[in-house]
Amino acid sequence: MVPYCIFCSILRTLSSDYLLFRYKSGTFVPLKNYLNRYTMTQNSATKTNGEVPNNYALCIKGDCPKAATCLRHVAMAMMPAEVQRWSIVSPAYLAQMEGECPMYRSAEKVRYARGFVRMMSAMTVHQAHVMKDGIIATFGMAMYYRMRKGTRLITPIEQETIYNLLEQQGITERPAFDAYTEDYLW
Repeated sequence: MVPYCIFCSILRTLSSDYLLFRYKSGTFVPLKNYLNRYTMTQNSATKTNGEVPNNYALCIKGDCPKAATCLRHVAMAMMPAEVQRWSIVSPAYLAQMEGECPMYRSAEKVRYARGFVRMMSAMTVHQAHVMKDGIIATFGMAMYYRMRKGTRLITPIEQETIYNLLEQQGITERPAFDAYTEDYLW
């Protein structure tokens, strides 16, 4: 069996026309769903075009009452002129929509954490081992190492999940992550 990390890189390089399924834990999973899940868990800080991530759906509806506070509309204004193609929310979908927009994302910046090496080194060996197992069970091994080293930003929701794992270990004090940064919640 091919190791998981090599398997992921092979799947990303091949077209879904050639591979329709992948084998995991005795079952076949459709490849398209797997690739969608994989890209959703990629680092939210991976950006091109200045600040806007690749393939982030932009909103072109200027008459929307929430346009000034919607990240999709604000991101459209941030796109540089040399970008030839954008992903946008369908204008037909926006025209038929009534009530609250399900595509709305707040343009308010949030506080991301970066790394938790110091947090883990301050724990006892047993606590650190159980924490590592809990984080790997929640996010996966590759994600654990990227989050721990700080190569992947940790969202506020993921920070809460890690703090909940700490509370399960009896650690009531919320230790600080290695560093913090503010950015949009893409």
